[in-house]
Amino acid sequence: MSYLNISQLSSVQGVLHTLWQAYQPEAVIHAGIGRGVGELVFWREYQPAQVVMVDAETDRCQWLAAALAQHPNWAMQQCVLADGQAQTFYRASHPDESGLYPLTALDAIWPNLRQASAEVVETVSLDELASS
Repeated sequence: MSYLNISQLSSVQGVLHTLWQAYQPEAVIHAGIGRGVGELVFWREYQPAQVVMVDAETDRCQWLAAALAQHPNWAMQQCVLADGQAQTFYRASHPDESGLYPLTALDAIWPNLRQASAEVVETVSLDELASS
């Protein structure tokens, strides 16, 4: 196992890498994988044996085809994670911000973000996803 120099990482990255090295999880469930970029996809550096990547909208996940082909124990699930009850899913003018949170609540920090659409969707609980 290789160790990273966490002093060269952002505070979020440092915490995540430290936790990974301390606990070395056997599997990863990444909710909202989207385009697969950003600090939260650090786990890809470690090539975990089992991964389930979840996103409500697979049109943002074309990059996954190559990753799934190389890793037979990695999977993609198109679903909305919540408590298993139907909920409203808000599609935003910026696709990375779509989700279950009403977009009007973000006006103070993101005034140009607009709701493109909203629909009631069935959700899957994390327990249901993990047991499938």
